[in-house]
Amino acid sequence: QRQIRGSITSADNKWSTAFATISYDFFDDKASVDLGLRYTHVDKFGKGDNYAAMFIVEHPVSGVPTIMPLGRSLIATNGTYNPVAAAGVPNGFYGAKIIGRTPYVTSCAELATYANALVCGSASGGNTLAVGTQDVQGDYIENNYDPQVVLRYRPTDDISLYAKWVKSTKAGGFDAGVTEITRFIDDWTFGPERYENYELGAKGEFFDGSLRVDLAAFYMDITGQQVSNLDEFLRRNVTQNIGAARTQGVEMLLTYAPVDSLVLTFSGALMDNEITNYPNSTCTGDEIAAGQCTSSNTIDRS
Repeated sequence: QRQIRGSITSADNKWSTAFATISYDFFDDKASVDLGLRYTHVDKFGKGDNYAAMFIVEHPVSGVPTIMPLGRSLIATNGTYNPVAAAGVPNGFYGAKIIGRTPYVTSCAELATYANALVCGSASGGNTLAVGTQDVQGDYIENNYDPQVVLRYRPTDDISLYAKWVKSTKAGGFDAGVTEITRFIDDWTFGPERYENYELGAKGEFFDGSLRVDLAAFYMDITGQQVSNLDEFLRRNVTQNIGAARTQGVEMLLTYAPVDSLVLTFSGALMDNEITNYPNSTCTGDEIAAGQCTSSNTIDRS
């Protein structure tokens, strides 16, 4: 471990929504149609700040307190010592004693006041400190229009049949649960999850209302489903939008009251889910090792 790293994320979310519906009865009020539309405006502002603290070690040669350079290690690699980290350090910083740490900083410049700070450049053979230029902020805005149509038919006072078509949206936003903020705001955001649902159902009461039956069958298309995956390259979980999925099934609810003091309920559902299009799924470590992934460490799971 060559540095202590963390991040602070924040988000400001504003939602505005309006819903309107129109109902029309026909066939002597035995049938009706409902037309609805929901409008949602989403405005999110996200900000992420990385910070880090460097280990202070006892210099292997001079004994002077020294900030541990990036790219060096306190342990041997593959049974050998690390390359020379700086002039006068024959075996890198292998075996150096940790004696403290710097304060948390958000840029390499903040370490300039520390002597022997072999960081933030190639002089130490290491990488740059993972702060500063990786701090990001930005806006995420959505405008969604979700319609619905419901057709109902009541052949008797005790039986109702319906057909429904509905679109709905789960807003996207910022992946505020990440453990390290990436360099680009687009890598920190995910898009909306959209649904298109078709449903047929029936509701009825029998035996003077003592038995109630609810039946429904549905089919739903999902685009941009939001999933959390481990990104092997970034070494953290990321929220992504997959290509497409679908789910279908049937549901049943039976309620029976043989006497006033006893109510029996039975419910059940049968569902089938399938991911139909997932072209850019993150790879596992085994898939990367087997050479099954693209140059961006993704794989097609469609």
